Amino acid sequence: AYERFHRRLALATTKQEQLLRREVTSMLLAVLTASQGTMCPIVHVTIQLGLILLEGGNQKVQEKLLSELNSMDASFFISMEGLVLSCSVLNWSSYERHYMSIESCNNIAEKVFPSSDEVIDLFRFLQLLCEGHNEAFQNYLRTQERSR
Repeated sequence: AYERFHRRLALATTKQEQLLRREVTSMLLAVLTASQGTMCPIVHVTIQLGLILLEGGNQKVQEKLLSELNSMDASFFISMEGLVLSCSVLNWSSYERHYMSIESCNNIAEKVFPSSDEVIDLFRFLQLLCEGHNEAFQNYLRTQERSR
């Protein structure tokens, strides 16, 4: 089991470094920033890609993300805030609009709330950004406006 774990970790690291060489971190930040806090299928897939990049605490990936975030304005964090807020608040106007439509009654939760997979992936992505693998990255996140 120990050897299998290390083989999987080595394979994951190799894949992460391939993605890093292809500048996937830039695309990841660009898509999440451009989302302006709105969850959609492409944003969810991008978050899943971020999970692949960050899983295991790859130092090179975190350094690259930190470098790119240092050159950006706060729009990435504003988008992340919007995504988090969309997970926790019921959109009453959407609820009422869909509630009144009989054919929509069966899938109302899907239209009003993000799916549980989207919520779980988003919060796991944020967790991996903040974990203790990279102190410089933690310090960067800590110094953002409205971070407290």
